Amino acid sequence: MLGTTEVPPLPVPAGTSYFHIKGSFYAGILARVDREIPGGMARLLDELPEPSLRTFFSRGLFLASAWYDALPVVPLAATLARLDGRTFEAQVRFGMRRRAVEDIRGVYRALFKLATPQLVAPRLVRGVSKYLSFGHAENMEVHSGWLTATSQGIPGYMLSAYITSADEFSKVALELSGAKEVRIVRTLQGVRGGPLDPISMRIHMSWNEAGAAQIAEPTPIPPSALTSLRARVPCAAPPPRFTPSAR
Repeated sequence: MLGTTEVPPLPVPAGTSYFHIKGSFYAGILARVDREIPGGMARLLDELPEPSLRTFFSRGLFLASAWYDALPVVPLAATLARLDGRTFEAQVRFGMRRRAVEDIRGVYRALFKLATPQLVAPRLVRGVSKYLSFGHAENMEVHSGWLTATSQGIPGYMLSAYITSADEFSKVALELSGAKEVRIVRTLQGVRGGPLDPISMRIHMSWNEAGAAQIAEPTPIPPSALTSLRARVPCAAPPPRFTPSAR
């Protein structure tokens, strides 16, 4: 998936999954579409591959504090990649790097002004819960120069997008807080194969040379762990249903 703009079809219609993301994420992306994509939203809607996606994104307004289906992020990024002439991975990295710089120099400017990587890193890992209803950090251990934690409940359909975007945002944030050598290693702790099956992973993050020395060489995530999740198969054991609400 990462080296192409092709992605699998949604496992369920857009707007109906129990994995959610804050509306501010969609609002930021769609604002860029109107500014930078020739033809704006009308063209994007025409290019989206499924009717449910066109219905989902034609609502016109995403409230920043409300929760929305997260799965459409994947085909949205793939469509923008095709329009921008990038691969899926490059598009996700481009979008998250720009979002990170804008946020850190904008709404989070005061927070990062005096922060060190040692303070920023745990906040990054814990901060997922502000934007996603899944992937929350547990069992975090923070050491001098590095940390480790477990992320729970990531849907298989979003695995590659989640890893790419989370790592890119974290690298930018740590670099802007003064980190000289950022290293992020993720190891999967169970893949059952379905696009809605929740996946857990262990994250190891370091922000200096001494911290990097504490992280073992990773076992690469096999391509089959990503590509096998493309199939449209039923969810074996769905997590508890999340009811979106503004907060």
